[in-house]
Amino acid sequence: MTNNEDLLKRVEELIPEYYGPNYNNETVTFINGIAELYIQNPERFVELFNNLVNTKIKLFKVWLLNTLIQLISKKYNIMQNNLKENFRQYLLSFFSFDFEKTFDEFFVVTKYCELFNSFIFYDFPENNNTIFNDILSNIYGTKDLNQKINKLYLLLEIFHTFNDEFIQYRHTYDEMQINRSNIIKDYMRKNTVKNLLIILKEILQNEEYIPNEKKIIQKSIEIISQLIDWVPFEFFYEVLNIILGNLINKYKYYESCCSVLYSIIKKGMEPKLKRAILDQIKINELINNIIKSNKKIEMNILKKISKIINLI
Repeated sequence: MTNNEDLLKRVEELIPEYYGPNYNNETVTFINGIAELYIQNPERFVELFNNLVNTKIKLFKVWLLNTLIQLISKKYNIMQNNLKENFRQYLLSFFSFDFEKTFDEFFVVTKYCELFNSFIFYDFPENNNTIFNDILSNIYGTKDLNQKINKLYLLLEIFHTFNDEFIQYRHTYDEMQINRSNIIKDYMRKNTVKNLLIILKEILQNEEYIPNEKKIIQKSIEIISQLIDWVPFEFFYEVLNIILGNLINKYKYYESCCSVLYSIIKKGMEPKLKRAILDQIKINELINNIIKSNKKIEMNILKKISKIINLI
């Protein structure tokens, strides 16, 4: 075992104490020092990725991902192009093997998505404009249905985090961050979203044949509701036909479908055009059907319906 591996092994051993209630200053100082060592030497990022794949300690995975996020935010601009390409390939590699063993907890998935979006914040589209389409091609080429769904779910979580980072909280950004956000979104509108919607349409159409369908269908609908906010509305006609013509009639999708209705109402567009769209989808009828259904409607769904009614 090399000295570097010794250091990371020691971090792995101490990590429960680092994140636990009874940590001591020596442990915190040591582990923070190791993180800083890797941040100052970005060419060694591979060691962090390798440990991420091999460890079974969930808190250590979080620490590794946090360290990678800090490395990118502090050192991306001085990284050589070949190093950036290597980093990009390591990010993509999680779509090419059984990543469920690595992302075995939701908070680990969320942290990976944060890392992914931290990287594209600096990298996309100027240095590489194909990363999302590369992932979609990987998903299209996956024959095993369960693996295909799992990969798609990871991509949708990336988009969910993307929405948080680039859309929902952009009011907290400075001018440089807003500019980067606009560049990324403009490129994705033109070159990425249509390809994503193609595969989401396929998933929604085949809902009844998908194993454990509720999770992936709900997530797909949620992502569509988020995309409606900043993508041209005409992109969504086909998926909306499926959502509002079929899935909205199924209780398990009430909440996510209401999110879509709310996004349509909130979307910035010319008032007469919006009124025409709301009339075309028969929004009053859709809401009445949910309210009058024989199902016991949960409070969070009723709150969404209330918001929709207030805006109609």
